[in-house]
Amino acid sequence: MNQYFVKRSVCPGCSSSRCNTLHDISYTESPIQDYLGWYYKEIGPGIESHYLQGARYILDECKDCGLIFQKEIPNKELMARLYEHWLDPEILHRMEQSERGPGFYLVIATEIGRILRHLARPPSEIDFLDYGMGWGNWCLLAKGFGCRAVGVELSDARTTSAIKNGITVLNHTDLPREQFDFINAEQVFEHISNPLETLIELKKTLKPGGVIRIGVPAGWDIKARLKLWDWHAQDESPRSLNAVAPLQHVNCFQFRSLRALGASAQLDVLELPELRAPIETPKDLLKLIFRPIYRKLFPHISKKRKQRTGTIYFTKN
Repeated sequence: MNQYFVKRSVCPGCSSSRCNTLHDISYTESPIQDYLGWYYKEIGPGIESHYLQGARYILDECKDCGLIFQKEIPNKELMARLYEHWLDPEILHRMEQSERGPGFYLVIATEIGRILRHLARPPSEIDFLDYGMGWGNWCLLAKGFGCRAVGVELSDARTTSAIKNGITVLNHTDLPREQFDFINAEQVFEHISNPLETLIELKKTLKPGGVIRIGVPAGWDIKARLKLWDWHAQDESPRSLNAVAPLQHVNCFQFRSLRALGASAQLDVLELPELRAPIETPKDLLKLIFRPIYRKLFPHISKKRKQRTGTIYFTKN
C-alpha cells in the first residue's frame, strides 16, 4: 500500500465492521486522475502524482449507520501537503472573500442566535469553541455577540490570520483543560479520519447542557449521484460528487449516520426551533402565518426535508 495513505478497516462513525464496497478505482486512473488534475489546478499549483502511486479511491458504505467513507485516506504528511500546498491557502482565502456576501454572515449570525436563545444566558457568560475554525468567521461573529470565543485549527496560514484578527487559538492539547457551552464544527467532520473519536473528545470539553453543532455536506442522495459518476459537475449541480471528493471529503454523512455518530458518543440529539426572521416584506408575513399550518398538514414532507439536512445538534445531559 502507498506509504502516504492509511487504511480504515471499520466504519469511522460507529465502529461497525459490516461494510460493503461501492467503488474501487486507482487514483491514477481516469476519471479520478482527470478530476484531481483539473480541480487542484484551479486552486493551487496542482497535485504531485508520486504521492498517489499505488493508492486507491475506495468508497465503503456502513451497513449499520449508512455512513459512506473512503477506505484509504491520506496520512498526516500527505494531509499537510494537501491543505497547505496543493490547496493554496491564500488563493482559497481570496476566492472566499470575493464570493461570500452579507447572506453568508447572516446565516452564521442566525445559527449563533439560535444557540444563545436555547442556552438562555447572557452571551458574556457563554464559552464558545469553533473546532476547525478556518479563517475565524464564526469566532468573530460570536465575539460580536459578546461570547468568549476561541478556535482550534490545524492550518498554519489560517491560524496566523485568526490571531491577527484578535482570535484566541488553542492547541488540541489545551482542550482537556477547557469547558465550553457551545462547540461548533462547521465543514470539519467530513475531513477527519476519526470522527467518532473526535466527537468523544469534544464531548469531554462540553459543559452539562451544552451544545455541539456539526455541519457537513448533505449526503442523503449521494448514491444516486454516484450512479451518474460525473466528476466534472460543479459543486452547485444536482450531479455534483463534492460530498465524496477524493482525498478531502473522506466521510459522507446523511442524517441517519449523523444521529448514529452522536449515539455512539452517548450524546442526545437536540431539536432547536428556528430563529424567527424579521418581517420585512409581505412574503415574510405569509411565511410566518402559513408555515406552521403547512407543517401540520404535511408532516411527512417536513420530516423528509429535515432528513436531507447536513446539520445536527447534540447536547450532553
